[in-house]
Amino acid sequence: MWVRAVLSTAAPGSREASDAATNPQIVCPNSKTQIPVTDALAGPSVADARRRFEQQLATKEADFGRREDQLREAQSELSKARETRWRRK
Repeated sequence: MWVRAVLSTAAPGSREASDAATNPQIVCPNSKTQIPVTDALAGPSVADARRRFEQQLATKEADFGRREDQLREAQSELSKARETRWRRK
């Protein structure tokens, strides 16, 4: 697949020239679709970053779940100890 860059014919310093410089595009020779270069190049990196973030989030959620279970167990033990102590008095 051959790709060619879209060249701007806008006057230097104009808004159109600025947009072309900051948002370069490539054109598909088959469909003539203009694709922003940033999307074409960043797609795999964004997908990888999203996958890593979701894995980290799942790990953190599992950690929080374990901590929550430990806290509930500790709270239950404290409640039982208090009840036992008050019954002895």
